[in-house]
Amino acid sequence: MPVGQGVNLILQGGKEIIKRFGVDGLKKVVGKLRFKQIVKWSRTPRSIQDRLTLEAAKKGAGERIMKDIPLKDPRFKEMYKMEYKVKSQQGKDSVIHYIRDPKTGKNFDFKFKKHSN
Repeated sequence: MPVGQGVNLILQGGKEIIKRFGVDGLKKVVGKLRFKQIVKWSRTPRSIQDRLTLEAAKKGAGERIMKDIPLKDPRFKEMYKMEYKVKSQQGKDSVIHYIRDPKTGKNFDFKFKKHSN
């Protein structure tokens, strides 16, 4: 089974894999996956570049994304989803998404979408 197919099945649920391929099939699929394929984001910087990117985002660096799409989470009603990207001279990217409250100017809920390492 291709790894991509296994990832889709895991997203549907491990029970589906067991039903289709048995417990051994589940072990094979999970064994082939890399951790970063499952985890889509994190809150912890993993490099100096990530740390500096986070500090800049906390100070308000970045651009608004999803301008015409309201955020689905009711906690963030009428707030903005922001993104801040940094590319090093070596071509490594750090990308952070966060929420900005336009009424207070407060920035919060910082998540790394891509780490520089």
